[in-house]
Amino acid sequence: MPIRFVCPVCWTVREDVDDSLLGKTIKCNDCHAMSVATHTPEPNAEKQLPPPRMPVPPAAQPETISLAPIIPWSEPSFPVPQLQSPRMLLSTGDIPQKYEIIDLVFTHGSSSDGALKGLEPSQAFQILADWLGQTAQRAGADAVIHIRFDFQFAQGFVGRAFEVFAYGTAVRIQ
Repeated sequence: MPIRFVCPVCWTVREDVDDSLLGKTIKCNDCHAMSVATHTPEPNAEKQLPPPRMPVPPAAQPETISLAPIIPWSEPSFPVPQLQSPRMLLSTGDIPQKYEIIDLVFTHGSSSDGALKGLEPSQAFQILADWLGQTAQRAGADAVIHIRFDFQFAQGFVGRAFEVFAYGTAVRIQ
């Protein structure tokens, strides 16, 4: 009987994996990571997995995020505030809980201007992940799944800069 395997590194889903590979180390076709093959049920299957353990919220809550309408292509003011909800889940793949899709979320930043000016690419990726979470939170979601990042160097009049694009699917866990 074939199994459904989800790579624990890149979260790529492989359907119809031969069940004789259960418990054996296999290689992911996308990221080439080696991991032990286990069966992963469909995310919206009838069998409900227990929710992941969430961190205990701090006693004093920092200032909340405004629920004003989101301006397309806008960047939050710098420094970027941290996400307010301990339940915001960011994943580059699917999640094992049942969920309802809310919307697609997207953000973009450039090292030549705005909040990312002068930052390293690794810092920019973290900031854009936070922006995705904030955008999803404003839309009423408590998770962003299938997050993807695109990165490119740009050469122009201001010199060499980089751009980072991030997008994902905002969902509400049921």
